[in-house]
Amino acid sequence: MFAAVRQKFHLSLCSNFRGQLFRPLLIFLFATGARLSEALYLTWENVNLTTREVQFLDTKNGLSRGVPLHPRAVAALSNLAHREGNVFRRPDGKPYERKRDGGGQIKTGFKAACRRAGITNFTPHDCRHTWASWTYAATRDLVALMELGGWSSERMVLRYTHLNVSHRADAIAALPWPAEATKDFRRPGSRGRAGT
Repeated sequence: MFAAVRQKFHLSLCSNFRGQLFRPLLIFLFATGARLSEALYLTWENVNLTTREVQFLDTKNGLSRGVPLHPRAVAALSNLAHREGNVFRRPDGKPYERKRDGGGQIKTGFKAACRRAGITNFTPHDCRHTWASWTYAATRDLVALMELGGWSSERMVLRYTHLNVSHRADAIAALPWPAEATKDFRRPGSRGRAGT
């Protein structure tokens, strides 16, 4: 259920992003977990469409990392007309300016796409959180999530592990529960089933 809702949300947002420049960026954000600044300042020399991977060298925590590219991201990047300089560019074709406060470069277009899709309270950084939730749901591997997302502590990634607990249902259902243990949960004076 969780994955289906997220996927519908993702498709709705991507389809409401107008212009060929923003849609590949949004697909890239959902497919790689990149921070917006990592994507906006990414250059083609750090993208390999043949091996389907991207290298993030100038990250927030100072650590470089590589991320495999999802086939949808490869397709989106392959459709871009240019192959040198910055991968993602402003509508006028120029690279995005580096900002110290880190944001605002796609704010107007992103808000408009969310409005058209009927989505509220969602920012470009939430694409990273969505990617992390999808990645953990698919792999159940905190170490891989930390490595791919560039988090330096387990504490930072633990917030994505509680979102979908269906993989734990069999373990809970398999817990031993002797019939006599139920007696302890009956309300005093009741003769019927165990209380809730």
